[in-house]
Amino acid sequence: MRYLLLATLGTALFFGAYWLLMRRETRFGMVRAYLAGTLLLALALPLVQLKVALPGHYSAPQEADLALTEWHVNPDGTLVTARASEAGTLQVSIQQDAQNMPRITVQRTPASPKMPWWQRVLPWVYLSGCGVSALVLAVTALRLRRRLHKLPYETIDEVDILGIVLPVRLSVLDDDTPAFSFGRHIVVGCKGFSDSEVQQLVGHELVHVREGHTADLLLCRLARVVLWFNPFVWLYEREMKRVHEYIADREMLQTEQGAQYAELFYHQVSGHLYSPLGNSLSCAEKS
Repeated sequence: MRYLLLATLGTALFFGAYWLLMRRETRFGMVRAYLAGTLLLALALPLVQLKVALPGHYSAPQEADLALTEWHVNPDGTLVTARASEAGTLQVSIQQDAQNMPRITVQRTPASPKMPWWQRVLPWVYLSGCGVSALVLAVTALRLRRRLHKLPYETIDEVDILGIVLPVRLSVLDDDTPAFSFGRHIVVGCKGFSDSEVQQLVGHELVHVREGHTADLLLCRLARVVLWFNPFVWLYEREMKRVHEYIADREMLQTEQGAQYAELFYHQVSGHLYSPLGNSLSCAEKS
């Protein structure tokens, strides 16, 4: 519970700062780094426990606060049992060593706290939500992977991922499938578009592939699995997609075909995305 509360508070504070200070920022690379970095911080910082010892500060041991309510001495005088109202039970064993000196051994057994029913149910509700979110993510990813595996493709470029050069795959379909990319695979439906417009759509998705935008979306989806009840995680994903589209659009507008791309952008009629894990032109995801 402590982790969930701190992580939720962290996402709220970081996203609030973004909304107030960076929402209209045009340096989209910096905005993307802020969104991804603060989301990671919000998830990781609650796992760090800092113990700071202040000079002159002394914390009395918990046993000093025990209030004994009853005690019992065994007939042989070797065992004393003291019971406290809230702290549990203390067992004190008094024995003699080889020099006939008393040796005292103290063992404390904490009392089991009584938890309200809602505190017992709440963890199961949370774990159920995590299970459903993880299942939805896994099914979506498997369906997308299965479809991409069946599509014919051609290699159009290469991308460097952590020092490993991998080919970029392009699948051009004879239907109206909205253009999207996932990982290093691009899918474009060419129905209703000219050859030059298809090339511009491919160029837009190629920016998503080169920038590694799929990793950002997967981070947001994993955060949604852990914090499925947190509305700020959903807002993080929405803003991340918006920034991705700004980055890709700006890159395309700076090319030689920038004017043609601008015309295509304003006349693009988008349907729903095939997968919420992918990127799409103008970020027009509909349910």
